[in-house]
Amino acid sequence: MVFSVWSARLKEILTHADGLRSALAFSLILLLLSLAGWLNSWNFALQDALAPYRLNPDQSSSVLLVTASPAKDYSADEWLGLCDHLAEAGARRIVVGIPLGKDALTALSGARCKDKLLVGLAYPENQADQRALIHQFDALRDQGLRAGLLKIGEQRDETRYFTTAFEFQGRVLPALEALAAMPALANDPQRITPDFRLAPALLPELSMRRALDEGIVSNLAKDKLVLLTYEYGAFMRSVQAPGYETAVSLGRYQGMLIDALDSNAQLHWFGPFLKAASFLAVVLLMGLFLQPLTLRSGVVVLCLAITLDLLLAFIALWLWAACLPVVELVILEIAIFITVYRSKASREAKSLRDLLVAASSKLQRRMQPVNILQADEPWHLIARLIDQTLNLRRMIFLERIEGDHRLREIVALRCGLSDIDERRRDFERTPYTTAIAA
Repeated sequence: MVFSVWSARLKEILTHADGLRSALAFSLILLLLSLAGWLNSWNFALQDALAPYRLNPDQSSSVLLVTASPAKDYSADEWLGLCDHLAEAGARRIVVGIPLGKDALTALSGARCKDKLLVGLAYPENQADQRALIHQFDALRDQGLRAGLLKIGEQRDETRYFTTAFEFQGRVLPALEALAAMPALANDPQRITPDFRLAPALLPELSMRRALDEGIVSNLAKDKLVLLTYEYGAFMRSVQAPGYETAVSLGRYQGMLIDALDSNAQLHWFGPFLKAASFLAVVLLMGLFLQPLTLRSGVVVLCLAITLDLLLAFIALWLWAACLPVVELVILEIAIFITVYRSKASREAKSLRDLLVAASSKLQRRMQPVNILQADEPWHLIARLIDQTLNLRRMIFLERIEGDHRLREIVALRCGLSDIDERRRDFERTPYTTAIAA
């Protein structure tokens, strides 16, 4: 009962509100485009514009970078000694973000800090590499080492997302960063959006040579996730981290990624149902609100709505790490404004045309003589013509009643009751017979 009442009310609103049905149709098309990802690049650009305002200069990193140069061949004993130094300094977990050789992995399998150690393996590009990778995973597991995959996106939009695990030939293999910071999700393939709130300059960094020569300072490594990675410029490419204008080294990007995952900092996007609900609410609220407003007032309301969208997007991103579909909402509000006022202009133009046609018809009837054959009551026009032509003192028109020999009055002109008070009006009697005979 309640649903039928509301559906009837909604139908009435859609019928009488200018442009509302067109706005709803456009919102459906916009929702499909949004779900297909066609507007993601614009939303990403907005998130990048807001990202610098969310950085906290007082934030401390949970990650320590220890960088190595590929030009220097470190021995297996050096890798083993470095990991032992890190464990003695109180490192919470030691993450090797550099694919190591077989000798170095064999040496690490005998390290005292093996329970804190995670090693990275290169992401496979073909089926043969996948089979070899699975075999290597099993071999490292038998040696007591935990391993994860290393895969970093090439483009900025790819680096916005992070996949916690990958599936190859029926096996689920964890990503190294997820295994280090989010062990609970390491065996569950999910695509999440990390919230990078740590500036690259805030990530502490120590060279591997200095760590080997001088040892690890306890206050640097204590309770940290230590990432062993390449030096800046040593790797063949850098990474364009989202929210930062300049590219950063692969190691710094991995460090920021692990730091975000360790604090469970994720961005939350609107799903299909929330988007559909927000689009419907905007169409109904703004579409109905614009109905009584003039064009100038409507422009002011549109500007205020767009400003409110940007403000809410910043607040939601700052407080709840929620990404509103701002671009879609702004496009939808502009489309509502256009459809409403275009429909109103069309309706007003139609009303004006109808008014002009009615006034023209009325003027035509008054100024132009009426055709007797097309008139609704031609006998009145005939009586007026005869009266003006013959100048009669009085006149009455009678017609025969069908199927009878009596008459009835059609038009009387200047006749009193005594003149037309003839009750029978039988044309078979006088004076009608006399008149007919004459």
